[in-house]
Amino acid sequence: MAKDPPMVCSIDPQEFRRVLGYFATGVAIVTTRLGEDLHGDHGE
Repeated sequence: MAKDPPMVCSIDPQEFRRVLGYFATGVAIVTTRLGEDLHGDHGE
């Protein structure tokens, strides 16, 4: 049984960028304290 050829489609660059804008991106730095101990990036 022959496989179907892969589907190829064209994506408008502006639409692609707009859709990607719905996904969270970036980096969050979190610092927490347990008693007197700091854990995470606290500027040192």
